[in-house]
Amino acid sequence: MAVRRYLYGLAALLAVALLAAVVLAGCRAGPAGPGIAPAGQPWTSSVVMQSAVVTSSNGTSLGAKDGGVAGIQVSGTYTTATTYFEGTVDGTNWVAVQCYDVSDGSVDTLTAANGVWACPVSGLLRLRARVAWTSGTSLTVQGLLTDAPTFGTPDVDLGATETVNVANAVTVNDPISVTVGAQAPQLDDTDKLAISAYGKSTSAGDTALHVDSSGDAQVDVLSIAAGNNNIGDVDVASIAAGNNNIGDVDVASIAAGETHVGSVSSGAVVITQTPTITAGAYSANDAVGGKLTFANAVRNAGGVGYIEDVIIVDYDKENAELILVCFDADFTPTADNAAFDPSDADLLNAIGWLYIGAGDYKGFSDNSMATVSNQPLQFKLSAGNTSLYCQLMNGSGTPTYTSTGDLTVKLAIRYVN
Repeated sequence: MAVRRYLYGLAALLAVALLAAVVLAGCRAGPAGPGIAPAGQPWTSSVVMQSAVVTSSNGTSLGAKDGGVAGIQVSGTYTTATTYFEGTVDGTNWVAVQCYDVSDGSVDTLTAANGVWACPVSGLLRLRARVAWTSGTSLTVQGLLTDAPTFGTPDVDLGATETVNVANAVTVNDPISVTVGAQAPQLDDTDKLAISAYGKSTSAGDTALHVDSSGDAQVDVLSIAAGNNNIGDVDVASIAAGNNNIGDVDVASIAAGETHVGSVSSGAVVITQTPTITAGAYSANDAVGGKLTFANAVRNAGGVGYIEDVIIVDYDKENAELILVCFDADFTPTADNAAFDPSDADLLNAIGWLYIGAGDYKGFSDNSMATVSNQPLQFKLSAGNTSLYCQLMNGSGTPTYTSTGDLTVKLAIRYVN
């Protein structure tokens, strides 16, 4: 009998111990109410926050006080409807909650499209998905709460050709491990991410990149070892004595005095102008047309050149005697068909005149052309000027033109610079 009572007592003790173990396991599974999960595993709790709504609605809120992150999925067919993510601590006052779109990482407090969002809810009592409805078929919102941490400690490993794009500003409170080429980045003495630029050398050597007070990047060269070093796209080992080509300029030596680096030879241009003349008769010494501007007569402002040839195209075959007066600076022209009368001040800028005689023309069926060559007229333009200015004057005849565009003047110019 004593042995039987002992065995009964032992069995009772084992039953009590087993019951206590089951209770303790249930306590470790998670907070009472949201859901049950194995010990050490995150628990979840789900709720339909909006069920095929067709009107504006606050919906059913999701209890969040024991959770870390809530997933929200919006689905349905609608033309215009906006879902607002909102949370509360006191159960009465609701404020916007920033959630991120799991498809692209963008962050917002609302959406007007279907999709899945993750919302941090740690510290909130409840989370809701309020719908502002306009039109459509229906809209449904499913919510899922979990006690998993809002953000973990993700590792980002960048290979040789991988790129990480951050489209929106994101604040991350938990540590993030980042490795680039199996190397962990270093922090500088102010706990900011240090950036180093390395040359072609595989040995350790540091050219640190800094930003000045204006925000411009500055490169501090700590050391450059003896030998051939690449700076940019130019590898310079040594420059031997003699003529060396750097870019497109071969420089052996530059003598003292005025040196022009740029164009190294003269050039030539042919510039055409058509004055607006009188469709009628001219008298002797009348201005024929207005001011003629021969733009870009030289390559550089204030440059030097000379007129090699003058060509007159006469569409009316008048074969008139003409004088072309030219200036190295802008001037006030004489009115067309008035007695040619430049001011004394303008004449100081005149480079000379060129004569086109009646015998210089070659007549054709109903038009003619005059060419005057081998009487070069040299000029140096005024400072800041690249244009040559001229005006035609009638000679002793009385030509009568049919059209206002019956004359064209062409200058062949050779410029020195």
